[in-house]
Amino acid sequence: MDKNYECDIARDLAIPYKENLINNNTKKFLEIHLNECEKCKKYFEDINSNILNDIQKENNKQKYEIDFLKKVRKHISKLHFIILIIILTIILLLNILFIKYQSITHIVNESYNQLETMRKSNNYTLTQVTLEKDYEGKDISKITTKYFYKDGKYKIQYDNTQIYCKDDSNEKIYIYDDLKQIDYYQQNYIEYTKGKVFNIFSDIISYKNNYNGIYKLILSTRSEKLDNSACNVVRVGNDDSYREVWINKKNKMVMKVIESESTYYRENIYYYEEGNVEDSDVDESIIDTEYYINYTKNNVINNVSNEMKNILEK
Repeated sequence: MDKNYECDIARDLAIPYKENLINNNTKKFLEIHLNECEKCKKYFEDINSNILNDIQKENNKQKYEIDFLKKVRKHISKLHFIILIIILTIILLLNILFIKYQSITHIVNESYNQLETMRKSNNYTLTQVTLEKDYEGKDISKITTKYFYKDGKYKIQYDNTQIYCKDDSNEKIYIYDDLKQIDYYQQNYIEYTKGKVFNIFSDIISYKNNYNGIYKLILSTRSEKLDNSACNVVRVGNDDSYREVWINKKNKMVMKVIESESTYYRENIYYYEEGNVEDSDVDESIIDTEYYINYTKNNVINNVSNEMKNILEK
């Protein structure tokens, strides 16, 4: 048989031989030929080397894919863990915010309800002490305003001034003791209706009616003591500018309101007593006594625009 012809046959059988797909006689023929032909022997060795390389490459590829999948699974596990932590953190923050919201709402509602109860009272005194300080903390002024109320009649007293008026009336009387003067006012608007005086607690009214939903979360609370009374302090603002409302935890009344700016500080301190006003405390007929006989008496017309009237009568 021609030598080159044998080599062609041997090389064609190289792959089947390596994969053990030929019969014993053909295998014997190839082994005899390989012992006699160095070229074919080297060809078979090269084929074997290539196959091993291909196997190694395939193994490496599979190992890379397995390692890659492991890394992907590991990253997915980390991502799941991170997502879980984020979800739990969000749930925790929402719970904290919900608890804060409920706490603030409860404090404000209780104080507002107490305020509404006070509006219905027919006999009380309400004292407001206003302290103003400059940016160095030095006292600028101190004004004490006291409201007496009984059965629709008021006496409002501050410094050297007294005011007598009634619910649903467009008349009022000013007595200026330092000037020895009495002014009888007639005006085209009703200044006082029952309980309107408690609008001085505007913070609580605003927190109740205007701070709705998530907006209420801009408020913060803490506990303090004032005159040995435990208080909830509701605060809005920052260190440079803020307002604080101090609410007695026991009776839910506002005890103090602080307003602070960078160059200004004011405190309003409140005292409320019920059932301690006598008829004589709100009786304007005292003006007709001999004590006031030498006071100058004036009639004053105090009419305002319809727009201002609507504002004043709210």
